[in-house]
Amino acid sequence: MRAKLAAALMLAAVSSSARPRVPKNMPEADALLARAFAFPEAGCVARGRIQFFRRDEKPKGLGTVVYTLPDGRLRREIHPRGPSKPAALVIVDDGREQTLHIPKPDRFWTGRMERESAAVAIARLKSIYEISVSTGGRVAKRRTWRLDFRAPNGPLRRTFWVDRESGLLLKTETYRYDGAVARRERLLRLETPAAVEPGLFALTASSGAAAKPLIPPDRLVSFDVPVRFPRWSPLGFLALDARGANRGVNIFYSDGAANYSVFEGPTDADSGLNEKLGREVRLKDGSSARLLPAGDGAALVRRSAAGTLFVVGDLADEELVHVADSLGAAR
Repeated sequence: MRAKLAAALMLAAVSSSARPRVPKNMPEADALLARAFAFPEAGCVARGRIQFFRRDEKPKGLGTVVYTLPDGRLRREIHPRGPSKPAALVIVDDGREQTLHIPKPDRFWTGRMERESAAVAIARLKSIYEISVSTGGRVAKRRTWRLDFRAPNGPLRRTFWVDRESGLLLKTETYRYDGAVARRERLLRLETPAAVEPGLFALTASSGAAAKPLIPPDRLVSFDVPVRFPRWSPLGFLALDARGANRGVNIFYSDGAANYSVFEGPTDADSGLNEKLGREVRLKDGSSARLLPAGDGAALVRRSAAGTLFVVGDLADEELVHVADSLGAAR
């Protein structure tokens, strides 16, 4: 009896010590999300790296430098060969308009993206994910909290690492449906507060060429097929092409490293995907859509009596839903 009791006590001790200790001050998910979506309270300069992971390919990495001011202005530079090399893409958002500049060749796009509050963005995350909080280790030499975003009763789709002191979002990862990392963005060095030159947020074309619209005007494409462009796209993405396809229209977007497409067409249009997979989500207009795997990426499919919408590519689930929401109801 004593031997059995001793063994039971030893097992209980091992089990107890193996359990992760939950800090008493661990924040609730809502509070942590509110801090992560808030703009920095002081000037900030952050240097980081973006990595893309595709099956059977070597990881691709890009350098980034981000400047922010407390009034909401943001400048993000993409450096393919490291932050010390010239930027290949510069994005400036002054809170009213967004401007994209490709220095070589000297090209500009500018316009107003659809804006939404942090509360709306957080509500979208909560509507499509199960969210949990845990300790996150160190990022950029700062202690973090970790937010995991899972499809309900399904795979991990996103993770955020948030600075415990400032609330700054220091790292994000997006995962494929098989659990592998698809994209990672991480800050390596952070300077805050920092003296940020306001002139960095004013972009003008050195060639004097007129800027193109960031969101092209809705129009007709080949065979008189009407095309309407989403009023929101993830930071840095441009509509590169729009053409008639599958009795509808397909718009191709890219930021130079990642891609996605938006298709609108007839109710019986073929997605080429197994639409029985994935899960159902509710869009802002009240319509129903499905989120499902699509190769290395993901897709949103909405079918209604008015037509079909496919948003497919290298986007996170909430980005797919945001693009669809910015289109509004099917027509």
